[in-house]
Amino acid sequence: MSPLTTILLLAAAVGATCATSATASAAPLHGIANDLLPEYGLPRGLIPETIASYTFDNDTGDFEIRLTSTCYIWFGSHLAYFEDAIRGRIAYGTITGLSGIQAQKFFVWVSITTIVAHPDQGTVEFRAGFISEALPESDFAEVPVCGAGARLARQLGLQLPAVAEPNGAANDLLPKYGLPRGLIPDSVASYSFDEATGEFEIHLAGTCYVWFGSHLVYYERSVRGRLSYGAISDLSGIQAKKLFLWVSVTGIVAHPDQGTVEFQVGFVSEALPASQFDAVPACGAGAQLRGAAGVIRELGLLPVAEA
Repeated sequence: MSPLTTILLLAAAVGATCATSATASAAPLHGIANDLLPEYGLPRGLIPETIASYTFDNDTGDFEIRLTSTCYIWFGSHLAYFEDAIRGRIAYGTITGLSGIQAQKFFVWVSITTIVAHPDQGTVEFRAGFISEALPESDFAEVPVCGAGARLARQLGLQLPAVAEPNGAANDLLPKYGLPRGLIPDSVASYSFDEATGEFEIHLAGTCYVWFGSHLVYYERSVRGRLSYGAISDLSGIQAKKLFLWVSVTGIVAHPDQGTVEFQVGFVSEALPASQFDAVPACGAGAQLRGAAGVIRELGLLPVAEA
């Protein structure tokens, strides 16, 4: 066996192991998620086309749908607002415990908590607490496209629901706590932050790979943690590549006196120059480096695609 063949086989074996242990599997996209609804007696068009991922528990009916971003849609003369995370419990003909969908009623936005199909009447009932309204089922026959709902609403003088601030505000929050803005990429879709506890949750438009110097970092769609001055603890949603392995970053600590930022992985840590995180990074082509192909590239057998 030639040396090149040996290297390729070794690379494939290591890459497969790494992919199995570290690469996040992608959930099916919108076609399958929307097609699940008719199986439960509900129209496909209740959820827009911008589904990025979803989870569904067959035993309990609990589901969570992640959209690529927040979304406004007109259903007939009714304007609906979809948050980037929609949760609830599905049973035949109904969705209960719903969160993440609002509808405009006059000049007020109300949260939809329950959806009930009435096939004998050809309607779908939307409940917001003790208020309910039935709309023609035909309004939801097709999977809707996120469009210019927000722009049209403003033109009509309608008040839009409160939306979490976009990435600029999320990144600008970090320096207030002694951390560089560039720890989070530019693809923030929404975020929440509790000033009392420091707990935060950031939703990105999609998973993301970023090079910081010679270090490749992978961001999951949701990044969570606890923020205090100069530090982030209880962190989840960020992985860094160490040799052939992807390791989860659990804490970040700024050392301004040393001009570094320390990344903690359990009891292991590594400090990088703080200057690498001054600018907010853009998501790049780092995805090409996960799995066996990434190992082969790192062995110099294929060119490395950098962001």
